[in-house]
Amino acid sequence: MFRGHFGIVTALVDHDDAAAHRQVAAVIGDQVEASGGDVTEFATRMGKLVEGGARVTYHLVMSLAPRLDMTEAELVETIAAIYNGDGVKDVMPE
Repeated sequence: MFRGHFGIVTALVDHDDAAAHRQVAAVIGDQVEASGGDVTEFATRMGKLVEGGARVTYHLVMSLAPRLDMTEAELVETIAAIYNGDGVKDVMPE
């Protein structure tokens, strides 16, 4: 999970959309194979990956607070303002 998450993040940081799409496809392919064609198992596995990615991101973001000389509350407020404004866009097409 971490390899896939960081592979996608690295591709996005490098502005390499093709690499990001390949990484996403590889992660999905791994989960299709691991679920053995069971749709419920696939959905469960993908849900766990989404949760895992969110946890990794949470810890990464929270580790930035002291480096930016901010409290966690200030950082959360800043992130909320970004997400509620125009600062975040969907970079992965449906």
